[in-house]
Amino acid sequence: GASLEDNPILREMVRRPGALRREHFVVLLSQRFATNDAMTAFVKSVDQIVNITDIANFKPVVRRGVAQHHDLYMPFQETLKAAQAR
Repeated sequence: GASLEDNPILREMVRRPGALRREHFVVLLSQRFATNDAMTAFVKSVDQIVNITDIANFKPVVRRGVAQHHDLYMPFQETLKAAQAR
């Protein structure tokens, strides 16, 4: 029920260091923003947006988003772990 600016979960996620933040997948449920609006998701510091009118498709939409997130950040995480092991 909180506004985006006052949302304690989102506020905590934004405060986390980048490497730790990339280990999470944050979905914003919204009445105002379109599902899969990547630019707004970036601006709001979330990984994906799902409009509540698309809630019936929540599972496949988020599954696809998580797969894209994994494909994007997996090489980064592997490189980071390899560098830390040295």
